[in-house]
Amino acid sequence: MRELFNPLPRTIIILYLVWNTHKSRISLIKLLLILYMLKSWLSYNFTEPPFYSEDIEKDINELILEDLIQLETVDGLTYIVITDKGRKELINFVKTCSDNYVLIGHYLVMKCKDLLEELRRVVNVFANYPFGIILSQAFSEYQRELEKTSTNRLKRLIYQDLSRILSRLESKEGILG
Repeated sequence: MRELFNPLPRTIIILYLVWNTHKSRISLIKLLLILYMLKSWLSYNFTEPPFYSEDIEKDINELILEDLIQLETVDGLTYIVITDKGRKELINFVKTCSDNYVLIGHYLVMKCKDLLEELRRVVNVFANYPFGIILSQAFSEYQRELEKTSTNRLKRLIYQDLSRILSRLESKEGILG
């Protein structure tokens, strides 16, 4: 019996996110924050929210080993860059999957072309946001998670305050690009 939909590998999603950024390059930190914001879709577990996930590290290492992305340092910051091989593989994937239904994470099923369009919109918004705003949103999201899961009030307040401080700094001074 033929399956109606197949799971979409998260490595493809990472590759697609990087491909849709300016010059097919994004800072590692910004990518991690974007993936954190998409974690409920992608079923990533963050061991140190909102920055570190062993799942993401595994996926990025897999993409590097397959020579689909590479890491480069620019002005002391680490960037993820899609390789020519990664670009070709992704283009082939997009051509073959567009009308197929795919499973994302544990429960979301959608047409592949619709998912890719949504991911393109997400990365266009977040990749162009100043870093401080994305970080503020990630801290705010984490603080909301803590409200549901943690009894540590001080930890919740710290992330709430960090979110507000970053948001205020970015909007008033524009210093956190």
